[in-house]
Amino acid sequence: TGWPSYAQLGADGEIVIAHLDDGLKISTRTVRGQGSWNYKTLMGPAGATDISWPSIITSGPDHNYIHMSASTYTAYQGLDLALLYYRSLDGGLNWDKSEVILPQMTSADYDGFNGDEYAWGTPHGDTIYFVVSGPWIDTFIMKSDDNGENWTKIPILSNAYKKLAPGVTDLAPFTMSDGSAACEMDNSGIIHVAFGIGGGFLQGSTPYILVNKNGLVYWNTTMPMLQDSLNLDTLEAHGQLLGYVSDGPNPNDTITDAPSYRVGLSSFPQISIDAYNNKYFLWSAVAPGNPSPDPYNFRHLIGRAWFHDKASWGDMIDFNGDFTYIYTEFVYPAMAKNILNDNLEVIYQTSGQPGSATATSTATVPVPIHDVNIDHRQIPGSSFWPTAIGNHADAGSNFVSQNYPNPVTGDTRIRIHLEESCLVT
Repeated sequence: TGWPSYAQLGADGEIVIAHLDDGLKISTRTVRGQGSWNYKTLMGPAGATDISWPSIITSGPDHNYIHMSASTYTAYQGLDLALLYYRSLDGGLNWDKSEVILPQMTSADYDGFNGDEYAWGTPHGDTIYFVVSGPWIDTFIMKSDDNGENWTKIPILSNAYKKLAPGVTDLAPFTMSDGSAACEMDNSGIIHVAFGIGGGFLQGSTPYILVNKNGLVYWNTTMPMLQDSLNLDTLEAHGQLLGYVSDGPNPNDTITDAPSYRVGLSSFPQISIDAYNNKYFLWSAVAPGNPSPDPYNFRHLIGRAWFHDKASWGDMIDFNGDFTYIYTEFVYPAMAKNILNDNLEVIYQTSGQPGSATATSTATVPVPIHDVNIDHRQIPGSSFWPTAIGNHADAGSNFVSQNYPNPVTGDTRIRIHLEESCLVT
């Protein structure tokens, strides 16, 4: 089994769907963390039974509606590969929608999809939605306002090479999504999307992907479609450059080399939105300076927020920038959608070795097989508050806040307001 996707099932239960060598394994139990698991196997369509890379959400008043996207492992219905939609209204006992290729996702629209190029957002009543994004496909949202009966396609970024003309054997490198994406609807019904920048090229009729390109894109459903150039300056001018990696001003703050995770330098985005409509974004990015002995730069977890009462983005924050995290790789973050008590709950993979031994790497030195951990961290929402001195501080006297939390064990925080920038002790 592999590639598990997890969700609440029923009032107190849980469901995990993972792929097998052939088909999907469905594991359920009525009380999360307790009791025995119940198992079922779900096979794909005839001729493509090995469906893989499942991604699920549950919805409904009792979380008993299951919605799943999954890819075939072989060509199906003229697509290589096909992206299928499944729905169960009874907790997985039956699937009333099975093996469905949604409108505008057929072989008339695309040559095919790759595994894991899609991500669900949190349901809002009967409104469900997911984002699709990759180097050789468009980036778009599929949205249903009637629990999966009918679907609307919302375009974000068009890919000129999603359908290659017969006889085309070579294409110069082009910029597109890197295939990592996240989406989330806010309390006003606006869907927010983040995806990494990648691209591809065609050589001898074989499609390839571009890795370690720079930039993480932001878009929402109030905006027009993105320009296919994904120029960083243009994105920045329109408030659509969520994240990026840059060399520092001295040799200790440079990018030496970055092993490939088959994505961009800033990638694996996550989005969570709280009850006040504050939007929190988290991703993994190559960090300047501090290279490993390979020498490779490590990846850190980077965050950024858009607060509901502010007119612009907050600063990018490196959550692994201090000495505690030196010589540690942080990648594959997964952030809980619910934000309780102003805390973001995150799990991620760490190791003392940058890069993945199993992912294709274009770096100079191969990545060795190495031990990894899956760690959990609680990040207070207040960690995203700005701490730098900007150019638009409110007029008034200097002040220093009471530290918080107080009393404290471990770290505490102090807010400082200055009329003019200066050194602070």
